[in-house]
Amino acid sequence: MKIKLFTFYYPFGNEEQFLHEEIIYLVNQGVQITVIPFEVKGEMRKLPSSVTVDKSMAEKLKQNSELKIYPLFQSFGAILKALFQHRVRSLSGLRDVVGFAHHGRIIREWASNNIQSGDLLYTYWFERITYGLAEYLKKCKLNNILVSRAHGYDLYTERRKHNFIPFREKTFQRLDQIFTISEDGEDYLVEKYGFQSKIQIAYLGIKDHGISEVSKQADLVRLVSCSSIIPLKRLDLIARVIKLFCEQNPSVNVEWNHFGEGNASEVEKELLTLPSNLKVKLHGNIPNEKLISFYKNTYVDLFINLSTTEGLPVSIMEAISFGIPVLAADVGGVSEIVNDSTGILLKSTFDLEEANKGITTILKGKDLRISTRKFFEENFVGERNYHSFYTQLKQLNS
Repeated sequence: MKIKLFTFYYPFGNEEQFLHEEIIYLVNQGVQITVIPFEVKGEMRKLPSSVTVDKSMAEKLKQNSELKIYPLFQSFGAILKALFQHRVRSLSGLRDVVGFAHHGRIIREWASNNIQSGDLLYTYWFERITYGLAEYLKKCKLNNILVSRAHGYDLYTERRKHNFIPFREKTFQRLDQIFTISEDGEDYLVEKYGFQSKIQIAYLGIKDHGISEVSKQADLVRLVSCSSIIPLKRLDLIARVIKLFCEQNPSVNVEWNHFGEGNASEVEKELLTLPSNLKVKLHGNIPNEKLISFYKNTYVDLFINLSTTEGLPVSIMEAISFGIPVLAADVGGVSEIVNDSTGILLKSTFDLEEANKGITTILKGKDLRISTRKFFEENFVGERNYHSFYTQLKQLNS
């Protein structure tokens, strides 16, 4: 089987790190993969020798950037048609529609010279690449199979300021299958758009790195969070929750480690005044290998995620794989991984005291690390989940 895999950035830079293990699995099954990124930035990470990287689409998109007048003028017809189809009421909505229309045109042109009949086209995000390929296949009548994953930003319209994602129904019409990473995502798409036969769940997974053999420090509680520092991740709220816990437990030394980068201004405001028993370490964006090494060689008491919206976070999968229990808000597909076996699920609208109580309950819990690790083994081991996904791709491509 030959797959053309479309990404945003992978294998360049540090984005989409969780895609790597899936590629390794597919290669081991004899799949020939060509990775085609939307944009090239940063250094290219090491890939199996049999994987080909094609930068031609990214180069064409860069040459025809929407910031340049002439390429945008060439897309005027597509943009005008798009604006007739969408009632745009905000600047962010206008930018999204223009981006979809313009990039869709460029991708269609690129596809006409680079897509061969019989290739399975797999877009990792249900976004404008998927739209551009769907429009191309609709017009050229090739027999290619087109599939996409759907995660969070590319799935829930509420995560856009303008509350819609352009050309959803048009994309669905030519898409053969969309794989949501959570049951919540599947339910959402079916309810909003229909197309039930084209939508199914395909959980992500991660490599089983074993558990940490490091013993707990008797005089220290170590907390971890892992995400980009953006408003919807609510790092400022995590900071307030941890500060409250420290204030109510002055005899307990607490260390909070955060992995991920972004605009840290809001969380930094919360860190200007800290309880004397709290130490904060902001590690920034590090390679996934270093994060895994941290988990293997460091005893972590609790992982925290208080986002306003989520798909089904790989960051939580990584934590529970080491038996680390989780405190999280009940949004998106989080309830499919955080439950009584793996930690405490807060209501999406919780107060600080409820979160503080959750931390205390988890830290006092017995055998929670054992049940957390077991839940990971039963649900999110990458090799098993990717085998199921690969089987579905083969059936579609047969």
